[in-house]
Amino acid sequence: TFLTAINKDYLNEKASITRIKLAMRQQNWIALADFITELPEQQQQDLQWRYWLARALEKTNKQKKARQIYTELAQERDYYGFLAADRIGTEHKMQHSSIILTQLDIDKLMRNPSIASAYEFYRLSQVYGDSFLIKARQEWYYAINLLTKSSKATAAALANRWGWHFQAIVTVAKAGHYDDLNIRFPLLFRNEIEIGARKQNIDVAWAYGIIRQESAFQTTARSRAGALGLMQLMPATGRLVAKQIGIKLKNKQNILDINVNISLGTAYLRKLLDKFDGNYMLATAGYNAGPGRSKRWAAKNSCVPADIWVELIPFKETRKYVSRVMFYTSIFENRLGKKNRLPLRLALTPGKNCSSN
Repeated sequence: TFLTAINKDYLNEKASITRIKLAMRQQNWIALADFITELPEQQQQDLQWRYWLARALEKTNKQKKARQIYTELAQERDYYGFLAADRIGTEHKMQHSSIILTQLDIDKLMRNPSIASAYEFYRLSQVYGDSFLIKARQEWYYAINLLTKSSKATAAALANRWGWHFQAIVTVAKAGHYDDLNIRFPLLFRNEIEIGARKQNIDVAWAYGIIRQESAFQTTARSRAGALGLMQLMPATGRLVAKQIGIKLKNKQNILDINVNISLGTAYLRKLLDKFDGNYMLATAGYNAGPGRSKRWAAKNSCVPADIWVELIPFKETRKYVSRVMFYTSIFENRLGKKNRLPLRLALTPGKNCSSN
């Protein structure tokens, strides 16, 4: 094709990535390896391209070099690190490290007037609702933006201790502290989620992964598009699923109720799994972009390996969504103490009539 024949010196970044994905779709492993090694040196070091170089090397009988790259990648707590670990049959590395929060840290933070106000408004919001929560956030963000990264991390731990988990998740990310998995991936609403998942016969960790990506456990979350609650259900979807499973909704505000939201969301996930023959990857894409789009993408690339299928999703947002949900699912499996972990590449198995890659 034109893209494979053109001199690399005349390719911009977009064209370079396009021909890499073309090679993936065709499963032209020799071309894939060549195209990746023609990327700028710094870009080649991205975990994504190191993984795909290893995949190409593995498929072109260069297993020793491929395994070396997989082994290095498998040390990373990352989607591609987890995929690499699955290729060589090793455990996903979690690398958890708790943020230490001392009484001195708490006293120092609480002397900050904005943090003290944020705490009071947050407490009031538990009784009087959203108007106080908005004020709490305003005070919190004002204070956080003036803190050092180290102080942001301890502030995240403080918010987590208060039970303000969404704000803790946001703040720990602002601090650049990604190793405290208790803060980043809390096992909130465990009873409700386990009941919903068990009733619908879906993976609990997957339901957690969806919630973490959709709302980061913000129960009052409302998107610009109108999606509501923990599982970010559109009112029309909520009403349809409610009717199917026998839940009466007086109005769309009912969807914000934690139990209702989880019941509807897990039932909708079950519906998507049924639609896609139990394929968690296609169901995840369908949850984000709509089942119609996911079905079309599946038909277009029906027999590529699942890790390639994700790369070929045409919407950048959905590509990120699927990879993050699968990554988060693995972390929640670990947090839930699941020993029979389903490797990502098996969880993402493509169509029934396709060969395994």
